[in-house]
Amino acid sequence: MIRFGLFTDMQYADREPARNRDYRKSLDKFIAVAGSFHQEKLSRVFHLGDIVNDGWSNLTQALELFDKSELPLIHVLGNHDFIIDDDKKNRLPSLLRLPDCGYYAMELPDPDDPDNRWKCMILNGNENAPYVATNDSDREKAERLREKYRLVSGNLPEPWNGTFSPKQLQWLRDELNTAQKENWRVLLCSHFPLYAQANTIQRAAAFGPLANVGIYFSLMGVSAWNGQEMLSLIEAFPCVKAWFAGHLHEGSYGLRKNIHHVTFRGMVEAEPNAWSIITLAKNSIKIDGFGTEPDRELIFNH
Repeated sequence: MIRFGLFTDMQYADREPARNRDYRKSLDKFIAVAGSFHQEKLSRVFHLGDIVNDGWSNLTQALELFDKSELPLIHVLGNHDFIIDDDKKNRLPSLLRLPDCGYYAMELPDPDDPDNRWKCMILNGNENAPYVATNDSDREKAERLREKYRLVSGNLPEPWNGTFSPKQLQWLRDELNTAQKENWRVLLCSHFPLYAQANTIQRAAAFGPLANVGIYFSLMGVSAWNGQEMLSLIEAFPCVKAWFAGHLHEGSYGLRKNIHHVTFRGMVEAEPNAWSIITLAKNSIKIDGFGTEPDRELIFNH
């Protein structure tokens, strides 16, 4: 079996609670989750971004706790992780044991079944974003790029989202071409969700007669600015089985063109907590949810 732990949007900060977010409580929530993961003896634990809400001191405190936990953590970059001093932003990938670009591929071997072949691509949707820029010139360039993308409302996309760069998209296309030829199953992990069924979102009633249709998060301002481009890319490859994301703290789910889109619930808003244990099999992905995270079984027959 291939099993690993997963949680997202811890978003710790030493600040007062606001908007259902008890920032200080996230450290205690992580300690509880770490104990569960250790009991399961997992070889990997994924965090899908937003370790902190903001601030270098908050980030260093959270990373110290991560180190003390001795969990085998795999990180995805979130937008809030970059809300730190400009002169420290370039240090973030190395602190999280990521390449400078923030994206890479890895194999997930199954010790019991060599035919259960999985690859995971860790993606970075924060490229070319105002909050990632380290100087005014780069911030201005990011704002000009933002003008290229419009929401379904006609408004500009949110400044706290970014893009998948053309370089990253080409890299992913090459990786998926290889994975398809070599018969790998692929799991994609990003901080930003791409798609969901509206009726899986708590505010679905706001959509009225559209409550049962598919929602493209990039057009709502919840995803990377060019999320539609990413969605078109991955749907060309049958080897892609699922897209795992955070960012939308309430969570969501959607199935589109045989790709399961799961947005996991954010720890900072989850009461009492939210985390998962994932099992990858040949024809399914099993999500054992804890706290407010629901159980799911994602089936694929292709």
